[in-house]
Amino acid sequence: YDKKNDRLMLVRDRFGIKPLYWTEARGKIVFGSELKVLFAHPDVSREFDPHGLYHQLMQTIVPGSTAFNGVHQIKPG
Repeated sequence: YDKKNDRLMLVRDRFGIKPLYWTEARGKIVFGSELKVLFAHPDVSREFDPHGLYHQLMQTIVPGSTAFNGVHQIKPG
């Protein structure tokens, strides 16, 4: 968190060893390196995204996507 500029920056290592997920819930950003961290927040939706779920089941890599509506993965780098 950059207090001077009131800005939060979420980044991953360039190889993407550890995932980083984020979503917006009631105007607040919720983030974590595991989906269970996001889903522990009471305002985070657990609704599946049909397209994201399809890609997960087919093991097709679509950068930034997840199987859940509104939940995103930050790309490596």
